Amino acid sequence: MIGLIQSVLVDLLHERGGEALLRDTLALAELPPDTEFRIDRNYPDGEFLRLLDAATATTGLDRPMLIEAYATAFLARAKVLFPAFFTLPGGARGFLRRQAAIHVSLGAGLRSPEERQGVKDKFRIEDGEHGDLIVSYHSASQLCDFYRALAHGAAREFGEMLTLTNLRCQRRDGGAGCTFRLSFPMAAPMAAMAHG
Repeated sequence: MIGLIQSVLVDLLHERGGEALLRDTLALAELPPDTEFRIDRNYPDGEFLRLLDAATATTGLDRPMLIEAYATAFLARAKVLFPAFFTLPGGARGFLRRQAAIHVSLGAGLRSPEERQGVKDKFRIEDGEHGDLIVSYHSASQLCDFYRALAHGAAREFGEMLTLTNLRCQRRDGGAGCTFRLSFPMAAPMAAMAHG
């Protein structure tokens, strides 16, 4: 898992509760108190999951609330690090259509070809009917709730509506991944007018 994922959570914890909250969370996650996450390194998925579980315990937030706060912080960081991705045309649909490429660009600095391929293989995005996007997500970390929160957060960022449907869920249905349909109700009439 790319270190940006952990780095955002660490910064969110520090912002919410200072050094004490961060120290307690790292300790509960069985990580050294001086742990720093580099955004150009890969870390074990299990390490992040321990950190996320520990953050749920130390902040007193339930997982959905923590994931929502985390997704908001992640989008804010991404906007600072990769502002061009937020200014390209296409609104929320265009942004989410490019999301797989954004994810791959985050992994481009990893040294190991296997690690880079692992990052590349996590997402596949295809065009569906009526302007929908079909997103396949494959990860042992099962952070589908984080993806859902990011997708909705991206739609809010562009002032748009998003309907996200779980076609397949690895937690619910088993298997290796999740598949989502992302629909953009306001985009469909505009797309029809552009082609009409």
